[in-house]
Amino acid sequence: MAATAHYFWSRLYHLIFVSAQFVRVHRSYIVNVEKILRIETYEKRNQMLTLA
Repeated sequence: MAATAHYFWSRLYHLIFVSAQFVRVHRSYIVNVEKILRIETYEKRNQMLTLA
């Protein structure tokens, strides 16, 4: 069962990113690039996105 779920999510991930409209911003989050209003850098290596 776990192998089937892994296959499903890896295929879905591939299909989403082929369109180049989405980016992974965290291992738990995928963001539509068209919805990003602003990217702010804070601290050393951290960024914060403002979404529409």
